[in-house]
Amino acid sequence: MKLIPIAILSAVIVSGSAFAGGGHDNDNNGWQNPSSLNEKVTIFQSGNSNGADVNQDTSKDSTIYVEQAGTGNYAKDYQKATNSSITSKQYGDRNSVNLTQTAGGSSIYVQQAGVSNWANVYQH
Repeated sequence: MKLIPIAILSAVIVSGSAFAGGGHDNDNNGWQNPSSLNEKVTIFQSGNSNGADVNQDTSKDSTIYVEQAGTGNYAKDYQKATNSSITSKQYGDRNSVNLTQTAGGSSIYVQQAGVSNWANVYQH
């Protein structure tokens, strides 16, 4: 009898971590693709080896905010809409972020605290 509640609890914890970004799960990555005006995507992840992949293609005046705490986390954000912003905060070791923004009047902010973190930002 005690094994069943433990197995159910374990399944809930794994599912909660795997789908932390919402939308579609792909190798423990959260994926969201809003496509209108003034969209806001906010993802908070805590733990190890989490991933967030956000794509805002036509969402003018929009915001992507990703905050990750733990080890070995990864964020990949792509934004192609005017007057939009990307904020990525990572706390822990061996985290990485890859940001691409291809629109005028937009901004990127990256904050990393820890050891062996990596950031790649492409803006044009």
